[in-house]
Amino acid sequence: MRIYLYIKGENIFYSKDGEIGEISYDIIENFIKENFKATFYLIFSKLNTFFRKIEFEFTDKRKIILVLNQEIEGKFPVQIEDLYFYLKFFNVDKNKTIVDIFAIEKEKIEYLREIFNRNKAKYIFLIDSILLFQILKNRVHERSFIGIYMENDYLLIDLIENSVITGIYSYSSKNMKETIKDIFYTILSNKKLPVYFIGDKKIYEEIKDEKTFFLEEKNMVDILKEIKKFEIVSFDKILIRKRTPRLEYIFYFLFFIAVTYFFINPHFEKIEREKKINEINKKMENIYKSMFPETKKVINPLIQIKEKLMQNGNNIQIPISEISIIKVLEEITTLFPENINVEIEEVLIENKNINLLGNVENLKSIDIIKENIKKSNFFKYFEISSISFTKENKIKFNLFLKIGD
Repeated sequence: MRIYLYIKGENIFYSKDGEIGEISYDIIENFIKENFKATFYLIFSKLNTFFRKIEFEFTDKRKIILVLNQEIEGKFPVQIEDLYFYLKFFNVDKNKTIVDIFAIEKEKIEYLREIFNRNKAKYIFLIDSILLFQILKNRVHERSFIGIYMENDYLLIDLIENSVITGIYSYSSKNMKETIKDIFYTILSNKKLPVYFIGDKKIYEEIKDEKTFFLEEKNMVDILKEIKKFEIVSFDKILIRKRTPRLEYIFYFLFFIAVTYFFINPHFEKIEREKKINEINKKMENIYKSMFPETKKVINPLIQIKEKLMQNGNNIQIPISEISIIKVLEEITTLFPENINVEIEEVLIENKNINLLGNVENLKSIDIIKENIKKSNFFKYFEISSISFTKENKIKFNLFLKIGD
């Protein structure tokens, strides 16, 4: 089933299975909800749309779109950010393009669209001035003419020149007879073109002359039914404005980059850290094998080294270094008393420089570690950097130590 809704200003007229009536915006949702299985044809009158014609001395649509917003800036009674647009292109010749711009307030479109989507009803947007142009184009042989449509207290006029819509006018009046006389003679005095009339035949009889032709007495819904393929209007295209990014947009972009880095970087750091730990474990395993070749299976080289140390004393030297790794590990262990819960994630030893990555329960533990390092005769320099909080609220730290001579 089809239901036609003709929107004229603040009034909405409907046609449903031959029934004609009027509803208001306040109850339109109830009306749609009751008939949600139908397809709704929403016809916007000129009273609800703005029309502008822009001419360009070239035909490239992409270039036209890029400069169009600059051309129409300030030419509408509201800001262009508050409008939805529908563009109709006419290629006059190889060096000229005329663009008809139909605009409607974004708030109205979004209000209606939300209602239809909420009730899962199908809908189609149309514009009465385009429908009038379509019906006249199929029935009139001239390329330039004036089309008039009149229905009750509503008057619509299309000015067609060289098969292009160059002007659209609409009026709403309780005394349409007098109104149309004034308008009609004003138009004819400016444009010497034939006039084709659709609407009240009695009024036509009062204004007709040798250049006026009566077509038929029909309403817009009947006209719509005559058109085999009418032009569906899409109001979801907002003109894109080229401008310098606003400061807050730059801030949001930088914030997005920072947040992305915050969440992604730890993942890569973890991968890199695990890689280094594996390398250290491999080196420790090799060191252990070189120190104790009789051991057939190395499970945890650090624990096994400590066990051997307790068995054999503190005089075992690592072949690949002048510094006793066991001695270094022992000295590091003394920095962390038993009452401090410390987790060592990474230890890197290069010559006399040691980098240690770990975490403790609180900042007080960091201070205790500092005091123990200061008391040590083994380490001559230290630096604690990169202190941060983990997800478990622990203190993560990076400790640099330098062994004395």
